Amino acid sequence: MRRADLEIVSYDAVRLTQNWAKRHEADVAKSMAGLVSKDSWIIEGGPSLLRHALHRAEGVVWLDPRPWLRALRLAYRPWQNLGNVRDELPAGNVDWPLQQYRFGIASLANGQNARAAIETSLRAGSKRVVWHCRSKADVSRALEAVSQAVFAPDGMQP
Repeated sequence: MRRADLEIVSYDAVRLTQNWAKRHEADVAKSMAGLVSKDSWIIEGGPSLLRHALHRAEGVVWLDPRPWLRALRLAYRPWQNLGNVRDELPAGNVDWPLQQYRFGIASLANGQNARAAIETSLRAGSKRVVWHCRSKADVSRALEAVSQAVFAPDGMQP
């Protein structure tokens, strides 16, 4: 289920160059401002993208699996993509377990803080629809809603 009118962009594709090096924040902010100025888009990524996009978002799908499931997925991902560049990443960002496990461990260690920051950010603007997904059923409901959504100018579903 994919809406042709919604451009899907990975935040990592905006903020990374090659070999997992990050672009300068000013360049990232400029690129993100251009993306979110469009009428429709989907930006996929972690909590650091919120400062760039949330002010223009009419809807947010927050994938928030249980910590044990997130850990399992983070452990599996580098082996699934071993030696390859994932489709959502710029060329030159090859998945290797050691590099990905460093990210995964830091991400899991910061999980509670990131979750609290996301909750705070999402509460700050009440004129957007938020689908908080903790299960596959939640994700299915959110995708169905997004696939059919026509948002009113104030960001609320009609």
